[in-house]
Amino acid sequence: MKCSFTSKTDLARSYFPNHSDSGARRLLMDTIASTPPLISMLHELGYSKEQHFFTPRQVEMVIEYLGNPFK
Repeated sequence: MKCSFTSKTDLARSYFPNHSDSGARRLLMDTIASTPPLISMLHELGYSKEQHFFTPRQVEMVIEYLGNPFK
């Protein structure tokens, strides 16, 4: 299985397709920050606010907490 990383912007556009890249990213990061169990789990998975990409496991956690934007 190929391990790939997802940019914060790409994931954000999936959740907020009607926003600009920066607006979508800001909304996603605000949503994550306002979901304490999610941000806690992301930190356990090595998440850093400064990183530009989510690991596959971090993406799984975002989808688990926020729902699947790809449906």
